[in-house]
Amino acid sequence: MRKPRGFLLFEIMVAVTMVGIAMATVLQSISFSLVTARVTRDYEMASALLSQKMWEVTSLPSAEPGSSQGTFSEHPGFRYTVVVEDLLPGEASDDPSIIVKSLAKITVTLFWEFRGKTKQLMAQTYMPVVEEDEAEAFPMKFLA
Repeated sequence: MRKPRGFLLFEIMVAVTMVGIAMATVLQSISFSLVTARVTRDYEMASALLSQKMWEVTSLPSAEPGSSQGTFSEHPGFRYTVVVEDLLPGEASDDPSIIVKSLAKITVTLFWEFRGKTKQLMAQTYMPVVEEDEAEAFPMKFLA
């Protein structure tokens, strides 16, 4: 009877192939996880910057129709556009001290690049456009 002396070449090739397939799967999973983490981080940052810009625009006493665009100095990879559109003609309200010229639709859109593609996140709100003289009749009140 013969004693087996070691592994056959075929057995070693099968083992190396199995290890290679397992390593490729693990590396692909790690790569996918890193990409997913980057996308999540970008969307979280875009959401925070979008909220910041929307707050800046809506904290003004009145919205003037027009558009503007710019970048964030702290986050140069992100840029924004703000579009303010008139929706309704001016009407007087029941309260004689309030004169609403119109209703403005405010759209803030954030853009950034990822893997050669432009990604975007957008938010909209509505705001009354008041007469210049009456803007001081509506002081912004902040909760302490």
